[in-house]
Amino acid sequence: MKILHFNGYLSGGGVEQYLAQLFPALQAHDIENALVYGEPDEGIFRFDGVALHHIEGITRICRDDPRAKLSRVKEIIDREKPDLAYLHQVAHLPLVRLVSSLLPTVRFVHDFKLVCPDGRKILKTRGTACQWPVGFRCQLNAYRYRCMPRNPFIGIPLIQNCVGMAALHQAKGRLVVASRFMKAVLIGNGLPEGRIAVIPYFTPLPKLEANRADGGPCRILAVGRITRDKGFDYLLRAYAGIPHKALLTIVGDGPELPALKRLAKALGISSRVAFPGWLTREKLDTAYRQCFLAAVPSIWPEPFGIVGIEAMAYQKPLVAFDVGGISQWLQDGETGLLATPRDAQDLREKMDLLLEKPSLAAEMGRRGRAVAEDQFTCRHHCRSLLQLFREAVSHHDIQSIPKLVPL
Repeated sequence: MKILHFNGYLSGGGVEQYLAQLFPALQAHDIENALVYGEPDEGIFRFDGVALHHIEGITRICRDDPRAKLSRVKEIIDREKPDLAYLHQVAHLPLVRLVSSLLPTVRFVHDFKLVCPDGRKILKTRGTACQWPVGFRCQLNAYRYRCMPRNPFIGIPLIQNCVGMAALHQAKGRLVVASRFMKAVLIGNGLPEGRIAVIPYFTPLPKLEANRADGGPCRILAVGRITRDKGFDYLLRAYAGIPHKALLTIVGDGPELPALKRLAKALGISSRVAFPGWLTREKLDTAYRQCFLAAVPSIWPEPFGIVGIEAMAYQKPLVAFDVGGISQWLQDGETGLLATPRDAQDLREKMDLLLEKPSLAAEMGRRGRAVAEDQFTCRHHCRSLLQLFREAVSHHDIQSIPKLVPL
Protein backbone atom coordinates (compact mmCIF):
# COMPACT_ATOMS: atom_id res chain seq x y z
CA MET A 1 0.00 0.00 0.00
CA LYS A 2 1.11 3.55 -0.72
CA ILE A 3 -0.24 6.54 1.19
CA LEU A 4 -0.17 10.18 0.13
CA HIS A 5 -0.25 12.46 3.19
CA PHE A 6 -1.27 16.12 3.18
CA ASN A 7 -0.26 18.58 5.90
CA GLY A 8 0.20 22.32 6.13
CA TYR A 9 3.56 22.43 7.87
CA LEU A 10 6.84 20.66 8.54
CA SER A 11 7.57 22.69 11.67
CA GLY A 12 7.98 21.67 15.31
CA GLY A 13 4.31 21.18 16.16
CA GLY A 14 2.52 18.14 17.49
CA VAL A 15 1.14 17.03 14.11
CA GLU A 16 4.59 17.11 12.54
CA GLN A 17 5.97 15.14 15.48
CA TYR A 18 3.18 12.62 14.99
CA LEU A 19 4.07 12.24 11.31
CA ALA A 20 7.79 11.92 12.06
CA GLN A 21 7.01 8.98 14.36
CA LEU A 22 4.27 7.50 12.16
CA PHE A 23 6.26 7.24 8.93
CA PRO A 24 8.83 4.69 10.24
CA ALA A 25 6.01 2.68 11.82
CA LEU A 26 4.13 2.51 8.52
CA GLN A 27 7.33 1.67 6.66
CA ALA A 28 7.79 -1.26 9.04
CA HIS A 29 4.44 -2.55 7.70
CA ASP A 30 5.72 -2.26 4.10
CA ILE A 31 3.73 0.91 3.45
CA GLU A 32 5.25 3.59 1.22
CA ASN A 33 4.67 7.24 2.10
CA ALA A 34 4.64 10.54 0.25
CA LEU A 35 3.82 13.94 1.72
CA VAL A 36 2.42 17.12 0.19
CA TYR A 37 2.93 20.17 2.40
CA GLY A 38 2.21 23.86 2.00
CA GLU A 39 4.65 25.83 4.16
CA PRO A 40 8.47 25.88 4.14
CA ASP A 41 10.30 23.07 5.91
CA GLU A 42 11.92 24.31 9.14
CA GLY A 43 14.17 21.25 9.28
CA ILE A 44 13.21 20.23 12.82
CA PHE A 45 12.14 16.68 11.96
CA ARG A 46 13.63 14.14 9.58
CA PHE A 47 11.38 12.28 7.17
CA ASP A 48 13.69 9.61 5.81
CA GLY A 49 12.29 7.47 3.03
CA VAL A 50 9.33 9.80 2.43
CA ALA A 51 8.80 11.51 -0.94
CA LEU A 52 8.27 15.20 -0.11
CA HIS A 53 6.32 17.57 -2.38
CA HIS A 54 6.14 21.27 -1.52
CA ILE A 55 3.33 23.36 -3.03
CA GLU A 56 3.34 26.80 -1.44
CA GLY A 57 0.07 27.53 0.39
CA ILE A 58 -1.79 24.50 -1.01
CA THR A 59 -3.37 23.54 2.31
CA ARG A 60 -4.51 27.06 3.28
CA ILE A 61 -7.71 28.82 2.34
CA CYS A 62 -6.63 30.92 -0.63
CA ARG A 63 -8.43 33.74 -2.40
CA ASP A 64 -6.49 33.50 -5.64
CA ASP A 65 -7.16 31.05 -8.45
CA PRO A 66 -6.18 27.59 -7.10
CA ARG A 67 -6.24 25.77 -10.44
CA ALA A 68 -2.47 25.78 -11.02
CA LYS A 69 -1.82 24.39 -7.52
CA LEU A 70 -4.55 21.77 -7.88
CA SER A 71 -3.09 20.77 -11.23
CA ARG A 72 0.22 20.10 -9.48
CA VAL A 73 -1.58 17.96 -6.91
CA LYS A 74 -3.17 15.97 -9.73
CA GLU A 75 0.28 15.49 -11.29
CA ILE A 76 1.67 14.23 -7.98
CA ILE A 77 -1.21 11.77 -7.60
CA ASP A 78 -0.66 10.52 -11.16
CA ARG A 79 3.07 10.12 -10.52
CA GLU A 80 2.96 8.61 -7.03
CA LYS A 81 -0.11 6.41 -7.70
CA PRO A 82 -1.16 6.18 -4.04
CA ASP A 83 -3.83 3.82 -2.75
CA LEU A 84 -5.15 6.28 -0.18
CA ALA A 85 -4.91 9.91 0.94
CA TYR A 86 -4.34 10.68 4.62
CA LEU A 87 -5.24 14.30 5.38
CA HIS A 88 -4.00 16.25 8.40
CA GLN A 89 -4.01 20.06 8.77
CA VAL A 90 -5.77 20.93 5.53
CA ALA A 91 -8.13 23.91 5.31
CA HIS A 92 -8.35 24.26 1.50
CA LEU A 93 -11.77 22.92 0.44
CA PRO A 94 -11.00 22.67 -3.32
CA LEU A 95 -7.98 20.52 -2.46
CA VAL A 96 -10.03 18.15 -0.30
CA ARG A 97 -12.75 17.95 -2.97
CA LEU A 98 -10.19 17.04 -5.61
CA VAL A 99 -8.40 14.44 -3.51
CA SER A 100 -11.69 12.89 -2.33
CA SER A 101 -12.83 12.54 -5.94
CA LEU A 102 -9.69 10.64 -6.90
CA LEU A 103 -8.70 8.59 -3.85
CA PRO A 104 -10.07 6.88 -0.76
CA THR A 105 -9.63 9.46 1.97
CA VAL A 106 -9.00 9.34 5.72
CA ARG A 107 -8.72 12.60 7.65
CA PHE A 108 -7.18 12.93 11.10
CA VAL A 109 -8.98 15.85 12.75
CA HIS A 110 -6.13 17.18 14.87
CA ASP A 111 -7.81 20.49 15.71
CA PHE A 112 -11.05 22.46 15.28
CA LYS A 113 -10.52 23.91 11.80
CA LEU A 114 -13.09 21.51 10.37
CA VAL A 115 -15.85 22.93 12.60
CA CYS A 116 -14.66 26.44 13.55
CA PRO A 117 -13.73 29.32 11.20
CA ASP A 118 -11.15 30.54 13.73
CA GLY A 119 -9.91 27.01 14.43
CA ARG A 120 -9.76 27.47 18.20
CA LYS A 121 -13.33 27.03 19.46
CA ILE A 122 -12.83 29.89 21.93
CA LEU A 123 -15.13 32.85 22.59
CA LYS A 124 -12.32 35.37 22.92
CA THR A 125 -13.91 38.08 25.09
CA ARG A 126 -15.52 35.49 27.37
CA GLY A 127 -12.50 33.20 27.49
CA THR A 128 -14.61 30.04 27.34
CA ALA A 129 -15.08 27.24 24.82
CA CYS A 130 -17.67 27.84 22.09
CA GLN A 131 -20.59 25.39 22.23
CA TRP A 132 -22.33 26.44 18.99
CA PRO A 133 -22.04 24.38 15.79
CA VAL A 134 -20.45 26.03 12.79
CA GLY A 135 -22.86 28.17 10.78
CA PHE A 136 -24.10 31.72 10.31
CA ARG A 137 -24.11 32.16 14.11
CA CYS A 138 -20.31 32.32 13.86
CA GLN A 139 -20.50 35.71 12.13
CA LEU A 140 -22.76 37.05 14.90
CA ASN A 141 -20.31 35.72 17.47
CA ALA A 142 -17.54 37.61 15.69
CA TYR A 143 -19.19 40.87 16.74
CA ARG A 144 -20.08 39.77 20.25
CA TYR A 145 -17.04 37.68 21.22
CA ARG A 146 -14.35 38.74 18.69
CA CYS A 147 -13.56 35.11 17.97
CA MET A 148 -13.09 35.61 14.20
CA PRO A 149 -12.88 38.50 11.70
CA ARG A 150 -15.83 40.86 12.01
CA ASN A 151 -15.64 41.86 8.35
CA PRO A 152 -18.28 39.65 6.67
CA PHE A 153 -16.34 39.70 3.40
CA ILE A 154 -13.64 37.79 5.28
CA GLY A 155 -15.78 35.92 7.80
CA ILE A 156 -18.49 34.53 5.52
CA PRO A 157 -16.01 32.73 3.19
CA LEU A 158 -14.36 31.18 6.26
CA ILE A 159 -17.74 29.93 7.46
CA GLN A 160 -18.63 28.65 3.99
CA ASN A 161 -15.33 26.78 3.85
CA CYS A 162 -16.08 25.01 7.15
CA VAL A 163 -19.66 24.20 6.20
CA GLY A 164 -18.56 22.92 2.80
CA MET A 165 -15.81 20.81 4.34
CA ALA A 166 -18.23 19.31 6.87
CA ALA A 167 -20.74 18.55 4.10
CA LEU A 168 -18.02 16.81 2.11
CA HIS A 169 -16.98 14.64 5.04
CA GLN A 170 -20.59 13.78 5.82
CA ALA A 171 -20.65 11.91 2.53
CA LYS A 172 -17.06 10.94 1.78
CA GLY A 173 -14.16 9.31 3.56
CA ARG A 174 -13.47 8.45 7.17
CA LEU A 175 -12.51 10.70 10.08
CA VAL A 176 -10.07 9.99 12.90
CA VAL A 177 -9.93 11.82 16.23
CA ALA A 178 -7.64 11.26 19.19
CA SER A 179 -10.19 11.66 21.99
CA ARG A 180 -13.82 11.02 22.85
CA PHE A 181 -14.10 14.76 23.44
CA MET A 182 -13.28 15.49 19.79
CA LYS A 183 -15.71 12.85 18.58
CA ALA A 184 -18.49 14.56 20.56
CA VAL A 185 -17.52 17.93 19.02
CA LEU A 186 -17.76 16.54 15.48
CA ILE A 187 -21.08 14.83 16.15
CA GLY A 188 -22.39 18.10 17.59
CA ASN A 189 -21.54 19.72 14.27
CA GLY A 190 -23.55 17.23 12.23
CA LEU A 191 -20.85 14.75 11.24
CA PRO A 192 -22.09 11.14 11.29
CA GLU A 193 -20.92 9.06 14.23
CA GLY A 194 -20.38 6.05 11.99
CA ARG A 195 -17.66 7.83 10.02
CA ILE A 196 -15.65 8.83 13.12
CA ALA A 197 -13.05 6.55 14.71
CA VAL A 198 -11.32 7.36 18.02
CA ILE A 199 -7.64 6.41 17.70
CA PRO A 200 -5.49 8.06 20.39
CA TYR A 201 -2.02 9.32 19.58
CA PHE A 202 0.96 7.21 20.53
CA THR A 203 4.35 7.88 22.06
CA PRO A 204 7.62 5.95 22.12
CA LEU A 205 8.33 4.15 25.39
CA PRO A 206 11.87 4.98 26.51
CA LYS A 207 13.95 2.84 28.82
CA LEU A 208 13.79 4.30 32.30
CA GLU A 209 17.08 3.38 33.92
CA ALA A 210 18.63 6.79 33.14
CA ASN A 211 15.98 9.01 34.76
CA ARG A 212 16.78 12.04 36.94
CA ALA A 213 19.83 11.48 39.06
CA ASP A 214 19.45 11.72 42.82
CA GLY A 215 20.56 15.08 44.14
CA GLY A 216 20.05 16.90 40.82
CA PRO A 217 18.00 20.10 40.63
CA CYS A 218 14.24 19.61 40.79
CA ARG A 219 12.70 20.73 37.51
CA ILE A 220 9.21 21.40 36.20
CA LEU A 221 8.92 20.90 32.45
CA ALA A 222 6.42 22.27 29.92
CA VAL A 223 6.59 21.68 26.16
CA GLY A 224 4.65 23.27 23.32
CA ARG A 225 4.29 26.03 20.77
CA ILE A 226 4.31 29.30 22.68
CA THR A 227 0.94 30.83 21.88
CA ARG A 228 -1.74 32.31 24.11
CA ASP A 229 -3.83 29.14 23.86
CA LYS A 230 -1.10 27.09 25.53
CA GLY A 231 -1.47 29.05 28.78
CA PHE A 232 2.22 29.43 29.62
CA ASP A 233 1.50 32.83 31.21
CA TYR A 234 -0.73 31.05 33.74
CA LEU A 235 2.08 28.58 34.36
CA LEU A 236 4.54 31.41 35.08
CA ARG A 237 2.15 33.06 37.52
CA ALA A 238 1.51 29.74 39.24
CA TYR A 239 5.22 28.96 39.40
CA ALA A 240 6.03 32.37 40.87
CA GLY A 241 4.00 31.50 43.98
CA ILE A 242 5.64 28.13 44.65
CA PRO A 243 7.88 28.22 47.73
CA HIS A 244 9.79 25.13 46.58
CA LYS A 245 13.17 25.83 44.92
CA ALA A 246 12.26 24.00 41.73
CA LEU A 247 13.44 25.23 38.34
CA LEU A 248 11.09 25.68 35.37
CA THR A 249 11.91 24.88 31.74
CA ILE A 250 9.52 25.84 28.93
CA VAL A 251 10.53 24.12 25.69
CA GLY A 252 9.24 25.57 22.44
CA ASP A 253 8.96 28.73 20.40
CA GLY A 254 6.20 30.93 19.07
CA PRO A 255 4.81 34.44 18.81
CA GLU A 256 4.24 34.86 22.57
CA LEU A 257 7.83 34.04 23.59
CA PRO A 258 9.00 37.69 23.97
CA ALA A 259 5.94 38.53 26.10
CA LEU A 260 6.52 35.42 28.20
CA LYS A 261 10.13 36.41 28.90
CA ARG A 262 8.97 39.90 29.92
CA LEU A 263 6.40 38.38 32.26
CA ALA A 264 9.04 36.13 33.87
CA LYS A 265 11.21 39.20 34.47
CA ALA A 266 8.29 41.18 35.91
CA LEU A 267 7.48 38.31 38.28
CA GLY A 268 11.09 38.18 39.44
CA ILE A 269 11.61 34.58 38.35
CA SER A 270 13.64 34.97 35.14
CA SER A 271 16.76 33.52 36.79
CA ARG A 272 14.86 30.29 37.55
CA VAL A 273 13.06 29.90 34.20
CA ALA A 274 14.75 28.57 31.06
CA PHE A 275 13.45 29.09 27.51
CA PRO A 276 15.69 26.85 25.35
CA GLY A 277 13.46 27.00 22.25
CA TRP A 278 12.75 23.82 20.31
CA LEU A 279 15.06 20.97 21.25
CA THR A 280 16.36 18.05 19.23
CA ARG A 281 14.85 14.68 20.07
CA GLU A 282 17.96 13.76 22.04
CA LYS A 283 17.92 16.95 24.13
CA LEU A 284 14.18 16.69 24.72
CA ASP A 285 14.72 13.14 25.92
CA THR A 286 17.22 14.49 28.45
CA ALA A 287 14.79 17.21 29.54
CA TYR A 288 12.04 14.67 30.22
CA ARG A 289 14.41 12.41 32.14
CA GLN A 290 15.69 15.25 34.32
CA CYS A 291 12.33 16.79 35.22
CA PHE A 292 10.37 16.01 38.37
CA LEU A 293 6.93 16.75 36.94
CA ALA A 294 5.41 17.98 33.69
CA ALA A 295 2.83 20.76 33.31
CA VAL A 296 0.24 21.15 30.53
CA PRO A 297 -1.35 24.58 31.15
CA SER A 298 -3.44 24.80 27.96
CA ILE A 299 -6.45 27.11 28.30
CA TRP A 300 -8.13 26.28 25.00
CA PRO A 301 -10.16 23.05 24.62
CA GLU A 302 -7.12 20.93 23.80
CA PRO A 303 -8.19 18.19 21.34
CA PHE A 304 -5.81 15.76 23.04
CA GLY A 305 -2.43 17.07 24.26
CA ILE A 306 0.25 14.72 22.99
CA VAL A 307 2.93 16.14 25.30
CA GLY A 308 0.99 14.64 28.20
CA ILE A 309 1.41 11.05 27.08
CA GLU A 310 5.06 11.78 26.29
CA ALA A 311 5.62 12.72 29.93
CA MET A 312 3.70 9.64 31.08
CA ALA A 313 6.02 7.45 28.98
CA TYR A 314 8.92 8.90 30.98
CA GLN A 315 7.09 8.01 34.20
CA LYS A 316 6.47 11.64 35.14
CA PRO A 317 3.41 12.90 37.05
CA LEU A 318 1.40 15.63 35.39
CA VAL A 319 -0.48 18.76 36.33
CA ALA A 320 -2.85 20.24 33.75
CA PHE A 321 -5.91 22.41 33.35
CA ASP A 322 -9.06 20.32 32.89
CA VAL A 323 -9.88 21.33 29.31
CA GLY A 324 -10.89 19.50 26.15
CA GLY A 325 -9.55 15.99 25.70
CA ILE A 326 -6.89 16.12 28.44
CA SER A 327 -8.95 13.96 30.78
CA GLN A 328 -8.71 11.20 28.12
CA TRP A 329 -5.18 10.50 29.38
CA LEU A 330 -4.81 12.36 32.70
CA GLN A 331 -6.74 10.43 35.31
CA ASP A 332 -7.18 12.93 38.14
CA GLY A 333 -5.58 11.67 41.34
CA GLU A 334 -4.13 8.63 39.56
CA THR A 335 -1.66 9.75 36.89
CA GLY A 336 -1.62 13.42 37.82
CA LEU A 337 -3.77 16.30 39.00
CA LEU A 338 -6.32 18.38 37.09
CA ALA A 339 -6.65 22.08 37.92
CA THR A 340 -9.55 24.45 37.35
CA PRO A 341 -9.09 26.07 33.91
CA ARG A 342 -7.44 29.52 33.96
CA ASP A 343 -6.94 29.35 37.74
CA ALA A 344 -3.23 30.00 38.35
CA GLN A 345 -3.65 29.57 42.11
CA ASP A 346 -5.20 26.13 41.73
CA LEU A 347 -2.45 25.18 39.27
CA ARG A 348 0.15 26.37 41.82
CA GLU A 349 -1.45 24.34 44.60
CA LYS A 350 -1.49 21.19 42.48
CA MET A 351 2.19 21.56 41.53
CA ASP A 352 3.14 22.41 45.10
CA LEU A 353 1.35 19.29 46.38
CA LEU A 354 3.42 17.01 44.15
CA LEU A 355 6.64 18.86 44.92
CA GLU A 356 6.02 18.48 48.65
CA LYS A 357 4.99 14.81 48.36
CA PRO A 358 7.59 13.10 46.17
CA SER A 359 6.32 9.62 47.04
CA LEU A 360 2.85 10.53 45.73
CA ALA A 361 4.40 12.05 42.60
CA ALA A 362 6.47 8.93 42.00
CA GLU A 363 3.43 6.68 42.35
CA MET A 364 1.46 8.80 39.88
CA GLY A 365 4.40 8.60 37.49
CA ARG A 366 4.44 4.81 37.70
CA ARG A 367 0.70 4.64 37.04
CA GLY A 368 1.09 7.00 34.08
CA ARG A 369 3.77 4.80 32.56
CA ALA A 370 1.49 1.77 32.93
CA VAL A 371 -1.34 3.64 31.16
CA ALA A 372 1.02 4.67 28.35
CA GLU A 373 2.12 1.05 27.90
CA ASP A 374 -1.47 -0.14 27.86
CA GLN A 375 -3.17 2.51 25.70
CA PHE A 376 -0.76 4.80 23.86
CA THR A 377 1.76 2.63 22.02
CA CYS A 378 2.65 2.70 18.35
CA ARG A 379 1.45 -0.90 18.04
CA HIS A 380 -2.05 -0.02 19.29
CA HIS A 381 -2.27 3.06 17.08
CA CYS A 382 -1.05 1.41 13.88
CA ARG A 383 -3.24 -1.64 14.31
CA SER A 384 -6.37 0.52 14.47
CA LEU A 385 -5.18 2.92 11.77
CA LEU A 386 -4.27 0.21 9.27
CA GLN A 387 -7.63 -1.46 9.78
CA LEU A 388 -9.31 1.87 9.01
CA PHE A 389 -7.13 2.32 5.91
CA ARG A 390 -8.14 -1.10 4.61
CA GLU A 391 -11.83 -0.35 5.20
CA ALA A 392 -11.53 3.01 3.43
CA VAL A 393 -9.89 1.44 0.38
CA SER A 394 -12.36 -1.44 0.18
CA HIS A 395 -15.41 0.85 0.48
CA HIS A 396 -14.16 3.69 -1.73
CA ASP A 397 -16.80 5.24 -3.94
CA ILE A 398 -15.97 8.25 -6.13
CA GLN A 399 -19.56 9.12 -6.92
CA SER A 400 -21.18 12.42 -6.00
CA ILE A 401 -19.05 14.96 -4.17
CA PRO A 402 -21.41 17.40 -2.42
CA LYS A 403 -21.28 21.06 -3.32
CA LEU A 404 -21.12 23.90 -0.84
CA VAL A 405 -24.11 23.92 1.46
CA PRO A 406 -25.66 27.41 1.54
CA LEU A 407 -25.82 29.11 4.93
